[in-house]
Amino acid sequence: MCFCAIGWFNADGSFILDKMFSTFEVLAFLANRSAIRAAFFNSIWLVLDKALRLVGGLFVGVWVARYLSPEGFGFFNTWVAFYGLILTLIGLGFDQVLLRYLVKYPSHEQRLIGSVVGLRSMLAFLTLILLSLVAFFSSFQTDIWIVIGLGTGLLFSPFLTLRQWFESRLASKYVVMSELGAFLLSATLKIVGVLYHLPVSWFVFVISIESVLGIVGYAAIYYKQRRAGRLLFDWKLARLLFSQSCPVFMSCLAIFIYTKIDQIMILALSGSHEAGIYAAAARISEILYFLPAIIVTSVFPALTILRKTDMSKYMRQLGYLFSGGALMAYVISFIILLFAPMLVTGLYGVAYAAAIPVLFIHVFSFVWITIGILSSVFIQNEKLMRYALIRDYSAVFLNVGLNFFLIPYYGAMGAAVATFIAYSFTSVWGNLFFPKLRPLFYLQVRGLRLAGLGRGLLKLKAQL
Repeated sequence: MCFCAIGWFNADGSFILDKMFSTFEVLAFLANRSAIRAAFFNSIWLVLDKALRLVGGLFVGVWVARYLSPEGFGFFNTWVAFYGLILTLIGLGFDQVLLRYLVKYPSHEQRLIGSVVGLRSMLAFLTLILLSLVAFFSSFQTDIWIVIGLGTGLLFSPFLTLRQWFESRLASKYVVMSELGAFLLSATLKIVGVLYHLPVSWFVFVISIESVLGIVGYAAIYYKQRRAGRLLFDWKLARLLFSQSCPVFMSCLAIFIYTKIDQIMILALSGSHEAGIYAAAARISEILYFLPAIIVTSVFPALTILRKTDMSKYMRQLGYLFSGGALMAYVISFIILLFAPMLVTGLYGVAYAAAIPVLFIHVFSFVWITIGILSSVFIQNEKLMRYALIRDYSAVFLNVGLNFFLIPYYGAMGAAVATFIAYSFTSVWGNLFFPKLRPLFYLQVRGLRLAGLGRGLLKLKAQL
């Protein structure tokens, strides 16, 4: 699932339609105790996965950062960002569309999964050939561990498609068990790298192999449960799925680029030391980005129902939502700002002290991120994704242009400023340029001013 403004919902609004049951259907669902129990335990597994990764990733990540120093840490994070970009390209945004089809047409799962795996495999193979040619003809020398890890990860990545089969059956525990096992092994290998003073290429290799091990785990479970059913490729079905996934793919690609391209550009324009400084600051501030997504998941169904019954009240409640989200973002950002020196030097050591002023700027991007993710409620309900897509790609060009101008002169600080401006445009100011998005813009500006916060929070609590 791609972490962006539309991330928890389908771009065409189908999530909303799929969840708007009649009273009879709701009662029938509630009568099915096993369905409720399955959904509950499925959620528990997903939360457990996030919690363990957050705690374990922070502990091991800080240890690795201290060992690698800013130069090595910058090189490491740049390769991670590059690998994530390639996986996003190969993924083609199929996840949400495929999940919906697997739920509706379970008897066609072999053809559905096979078509997606086949299309992704072709793209992965072509990408691997292209990267090999670039590496062969360029003067940049790449360590053999990076080449092996990246190539292996690309070849196995199409089978990430099997995740959707488990999700469609509320059986995410198998995916979590496999990926957590791979994560624990990856963490162990990173610790081995620190203890035995292995080069930075080892840690890049471990990151790419971690995804491979997770895939192998739940692929084995899938074939065992399905008695090794053969996957079938259907070109017409693949084209149909791709046509429906294009809006999601284009949006997720845009958001990934303007959130991660700075890490790649810093290494290219300012060197690995500045890349490491920026990565340290970004990791602290970006750890908060899951909070507004949780809020959206909680309030989206109730606000969607309210829109159908009382449009004016719906708009007022949206305004209160933005005010509450802005207040949360202000408070958290100021707390991190206050303790920034302690956080940076305490976690990463004095070698990363230059990340403190970078964190001062980067942390306030959380305000724009919060407002942007909360705006997905309005965008989804009004079916305005195409306008949001144009806005997001405008932010991509803005971010890349600012990075080209600022990074050579200001390094990591310049990238933080570019990120702050790009996030503000794609979350708020870009909405002003589209007439259909201007009502959202005015709501957001009122929210940033904390307009009507006291009365709104009381009403929101009473009605939602």
